[in-house]
Amino acid sequence: VLEALANGKPCVVSEFVADAFGSELQADLHYLVAPDAEAFAHQTLQMLGDDVGKLTKLSGAARARVKEHF
Repeated sequence: VLEALANGKPCVVSEFVADAFGSELQADLHYLVAPDAEAFAHQTLQMLGDDVGKLTKLSGAARARVKEHF
């Protein structure tokens, strides 16, 4: 996931992965989080349907943060 974020790819992750990030990365700022399969599918479809500006902001913030801290 860190490699994807470092390459500017927006990600949807499980709560387990989100917890592993600790305070270094934040949900809805650097990635999207889903607690179960249904929410994962919903977040993925929402991300695919969102405008490019929102995804660019999400992936840009994540890329910068990963490169800075990892």
